[in-house]
Amino acid sequence: MIREKESSKQEKVLELEIREKSEPSMITTPHPTKSMVPSPGLTVEKGEESESSSFDGTSTTSTTSNELSSLLSTLSVSESSSQTRLPPPEIKDDKPNIIPIISSMCGDKSIDFFFNEQKKCLVAKVDQDEFSVVLPPIRDQEHVALSPVHRLRMLLRNRLVSPSIQTSTKQINFVTGPPIESWEILKTYPLKYDHRLVRSNGTISFSFCNTVKTLDVHNDTWSIQSFQTNQITAMAESPEGVLIVGDNAGVLHLSLDDMIHVNKGPIERITFINQNQVVVGHQNCISLVSLQLKEFIREWTGANKFFCLSNGNIIIHRGNSLSTVEIKLNESTETVLSKNIGGVVYAHDSSLFVSEEKDKTCLLDYTGERIPFGNVPIGKLFFKPLDNNRIVYAYGTFGMEIYDRLKEKPTQHTPNKHNSWCINCSTILSDGSIIYATDRREAGIHHIQYIDKPDMTSSPAGANSISELKEMADGLVVGFCGNALVVLQPVILMPISSMCGDKIIYFFFNEQKKCLVAKADQDEFTVVLPPIRNQNHVAISQLGRLKILLRNRLVKPEINQTNKQITFVTRSPIVDWKKLHNPSLNYRCYLVRLNGTISFGIGNAVETFDIHSNTWSTQVFQTNQITAMAESPEGVLIVGDNAGVLHLSSDDSISLNKGTIERITFINQNQVVVRQYNYFKNITNYSNNTNYNIYNTNYNNNNNNNTNYNNITNYNNITNYNNNNTNYINNINTNYNNNNIYNTNYNNNNIMNNNNNVNDHHYNNNYNVQNNYSSISLVSLKDKNTERLGIDTEFFCLSNGNIILHDAKSKKLKTTQSNICLENNIDRVEYAHDSSLFVLEKDQIYMLGPNPGERIPCGQNTQYWTNLKYTNDNRIVYRDGDSMKISDRGDILFNFNFGVGHSIGSTTILSDGSIIYPIGNRLQHIQSNHDTIQSTQDHFRIGLLEEFADGLVIGFYQGGVVILEPVIKALDQWNSFKIEQLGLKLKHDFTQLNLYHELAVIVSDPYKTYINGMESAMKLNNIYQARRFYEKAKRCTSGLLKIETAIRFYEYLKSTPYKHQRRVVALELFKQTGNKKYMKEFNRNYKSRLIIGEGNFSYTKSLLDEHSQLEGLGKSIIATELQNNNNPNYPIEQLQKKGVKILFGINAKEIDQLFKGQRFKRIHWNCPFRGSGEAGFEQVIPNFFQSASQLQIPGDRIHISLEQPTSNGNTYYQTRQGENPIVKGSIMANYKLIRKRRFGERYPNYKHKMTSADKPYIHDTTVIREFVFEKVVSLPSIQDRGKVKNYKIEGASIDENNKENYDNAYFSCSSDDDSSDYCDSD
Repeated sequence: MIREKESSKQEKVLELEIREKSEPSMITTPHPTKSMVPSPGLTVEKGEESESSSFDGTSTTSTTSNELSSLLSTLSVSESSSQTRLPPPEIKDDKPNIIPIISSMCGDKSIDFFFNEQKKCLVAKVDQDEFSVVLPPIRDQEHVALSPVHRLRMLLRNRLVSPSIQTSTKQINFVTGPPIESWEILKTYPLKYDHRLVRSNGTISFSFCNTVKTLDVHNDTWSIQSFQTNQITAMAESPEGVLIVGDNAGVLHLSLDDMIHVNKGPIERITFINQNQVVVGHQNCISLVSLQLKEFIREWTGANKFFCLSNGNIIIHRGNSLSTVEIKLNESTETVLSKNIGGVVYAHDSSLFVSEEKDKTCLLDYTGERIPFGNVPIGKLFFKPLDNNRIVYAYGTFGMEIYDRLKEKPTQHTPNKHNSWCINCSTILSDGSIIYATDRREAGIHHIQYIDKPDMTSSPAGANSISELKEMADGLVVGFCGNALVVLQPVILMPISSMCGDKIIYFFFNEQKKCLVAKADQDEFTVVLPPIRNQNHVAISQLGRLKILLRNRLVKPEINQTNKQITFVTRSPIVDWKKLHNPSLNYRCYLVRLNGTISFGIGNAVETFDIHSNTWSTQVFQTNQITAMAESPEGVLIVGDNAGVLHLSSDDSISLNKGTIERITFINQNQVVVRQYNYFKNITNYSNNTNYNIYNTNYNNNNNNNTNYNNITNYNNITNYNNNNTNYINNINTNYNNNNIYNTNYNNNNIMNNNNNVNDHHYNNNYNVQNNYSSISLVSLKDKNTERLGIDTEFFCLSNGNIILHDAKSKKLKTTQSNICLENNIDRVEYAHDSSLFVLEKDQIYMLGPNPGERIPCGQNTQYWTNLKYTNDNRIVYRDGDSMKISDRGDILFNFNFGVGHSIGSTTILSDGSIIYPIGNRLQHIQSNHDTIQSTQDHFRIGLLEEFADGLVIGFYQGGVVILEPVIKALDQWNSFKIEQLGLKLKHDFTQLNLYHELAVIVSDPYKTYINGMESAMKLNNIYQARRFYEKAKRCTSGLLKIETAIRFYEYLKSTPYKHQRRVVALELFKQTGNKKYMKEFNRNYKSRLIIGEGNFSYTKSLLDEHSQLEGLGKSIIATELQNNNNPNYPIEQLQKKGVKILFGINAKEIDQLFKGQRFKRIHWNCPFRGSGEAGFEQVIPNFFQSASQLQIPGDRIHISLEQPTSNGNTYYQTRQGENPIVKGSIMANYKLIRKRRFGERYPNYKHKMTSADKPYIHDTTVIREFVFEKVVSLPSIQDRGKVKNYKIEGASIDENNKENYDNAYFSCSSDDDSSDYCDSD
């Protein structure tokens, strides 16, 4: 950190000092209640944490000034003219007063913002067109002095608003962002404080006696600043971020040792009206104080209240009088506005609400203009103005009321019908929406996002007794409640939308009609979804089905203007099916999941395969054999076992009747229908030797016979394909090569036997009567109640919640809803889709429609029953001998003859209504236009096919499964569709940062995508992701555009607490442009550094060379070496001339004694090396950590670099960490790993030297990695979880209570890149 060398120019130095004050110091701890007193004997250098600042009235210039603009315009650009990347802001010479500020993305367009010095306003350019910029009003007086430039930066960081280009009016407005579903508690901090201040950089300051602690809620870190007083009573922040405080003695403290004596009474309030003047309120008295002259200019006594406006005027309320004070330089002029004022409420930065005679309320601006609001008293609870026409206030205990003066009618918003609660507080957010907190019975947070609509969201959990709500710069909200602070974040509700050609379709759910509707170009359409052909998914809601269809690559939405409908049709022709994955496994049951995975029941475990990432996960249940699985509409997995137990989780279950659970089907979120086989005698033959690995778990059976299921379970000659649920694919004894009959039973009540040694394939429809019975039960998962529905029946579930039962003996078909018999003389029943069934009555097949008595004839040939499926539009497909036929009410529409002697598996209907079935070793696909293709690859002899949610297909065969992917014609169209879909998702929910990476891979020019991602990450305060996007955007550019990318990131960082990252980018800009203004980010109070084991001192030299721009950096460094070897070839004299202190004979294990009482923010040790014959070296690193911890406080860091080769399976990196046990050392001394990065690239001139010899052991510095540890008060957990990047501790059993056993442990990190951050610490 360094001031400009030309320090003779006093105004530049003073300007820099003001800027420096906006940054919190880097003392960090995750526990605000812990004492921040350093260890005994440890001193903090004066000025290190609280740097002095001055106010001299000099206005600060924008970072991107005319000087930089001139430089940017003269730099040569190496790219070709055909590039489509974003151009930098164009600065014309004839407009020298137009200063560039910041750029932002609005969809695929870049908005470049400028400040017009002549007109004193913001302007913007989009595609060379100029726009005026309209900012929302300032609703918090603490920020009333913010310049338009600062307000713009804050808005671009705010997740609640987004810029909108109004082409018709040539304006850039800030509009409400994506809809908010609810508010959730992000963090809670228990703490006590005297006063608080929400800062413009996204932090919060609290005063405790004479100390101000500043909380960065995003990094969980605290900074400390102390003042020479015994009680702080007020705080304020300048437009540049400088903190000043007032105390109980009437003293205004500008810094630790700079103060102004204002009055003898306690200071109650401080408000900035510009950079150098503040208004101070105390004991019915108001003072105007000049920070430049360090004296108060004028005093007004007898004042009730004062209000500050953005034009610099002060409004004073005395008794019934209201006057305005105009400030010019250090002089003031007072003018009376009204002498009959009853009450005054701050509206926004340019207006007040006042009540005058006869309780008439009006909006009064600084010019004296009045806008009448009728007789609405401003004394109402939580009275707040929304705009010039509307106000909001609490009405009784029922909710909030919004009054519109133009409509003269209030709109009420209430979260419930109860009145046993009260409103505690409310606030208006940046987008003009209202958020308020309630207490008692309906405690929580309530949000009225759209003022013109009665809709609102309520978020009750954990937000009790909030007394004040404040919005932070990035759109988070903090709630103050007693001795605690609650940080709330919005949960974005992403509207469901899709592209249809060049039109955007928005989908909505009509709660009144209980159906889906859609809008395209303001026209409303009904939405027609294809039927559900899989009973496993029959309970999915319409919204759930819609989301699945929009993911499916086989279909797309189509607008039918004639019928005003949105339907789903085939996307593109399929030319082939290719094999994607082919895992081999034996399983008892399986389930295709809605999220694109597939689960297999194997013994007592469920193995789930993610077909997209080719990974497996395991879930174990307390049973010996899982026999059935089902998934709720919300994606929750439950399983049934062979003992009649329904397992809701690994430790939660419901016991049913004894007997194997064969099938489970959800009919809604909380109820399932279960079919069991209840055996009088055991009919299962365990004579064969198929092994199932069930994780070596031994459970007792219900008959008290102890069975070890380590090598068990063979099912003799039974093949039962259940198409209504996905159970029993155990055709163990079916031999396809020996012409055994492949007999598959499609009736769920029957078990079919395989007949060997027959030369052709046929289907045996005879009943195999066994001495058992089946039972159907309805189970409530919430209440865990069970209701018997029937015995020896089959059930079918429909999407309306009805359960249809078929009794094969009585041939009756009835519904459980009203126990009414629907049909008689029904021989067989098969599921058609979610609202229809196929029935066989004598020799006639019908499809029962959703309406009572509705029958659609399907044919008279009972062979039609084979592979009978419903396609679309009342059409059916079936196998007839050697043909596959499609008919419409008996009329044959399509006949495909596949020849004699082919084995045909089960037919499956895909989402687009096309037909796919296995024939021999190939797949046959009859597409919706009746074009037929056959796969070119062999896919085994597949018996059954099922479709995934995204349009992939899984095939089941003996001994495994195969995942099949359609080869779609015109893949470019698919990519275009995917780009459109991702763009829409990000438009409505920018928080899905992973989608930016996905989108960048498929777009032709990813630069704009990375810039959009960077801006979204900054809104979310995700500095890690923002830096990743920034680095990737840089790699897409060169020359002038690379500088533009750095400027974008730098300008966003200026409004955040990320001081370190801002300096990194500033240094990059200085190197690229040579502009010294970026060096203003630095001053001479550098972090104190202690470097251990320097050897040849090449690291210290490389460090100074790398940061040669930082004048005086060497004075903050102490470089040490164990050996007393002052080699003349070492750069010792050169380093000493730069201020580095060189010490020899320094032992790393004893630095706490050698440097007792000193503090080092950074301690480095590069490549610790065992000397020849040195024993017990494994204790050196742990002892070093313990010694170093005595010289540091929480937030300080230790850097250790080690040789870490990992290429080609090299495990020597584990050995190096074992010889230098950094895991044990860091954990024992309360240090957490926060970063791992490459070392050689950062310090290319570093040369390793052995301790005992003047030669290197490590010749290749590219294998060196630097581990960065940060000291914490206590380790909440050895390993942080849930980060984008994380690390694992391996080589030892992790035991939080026994950390001594980590001698051989090592860090296994996810990456070696410089961005490998394992926490958000900056």
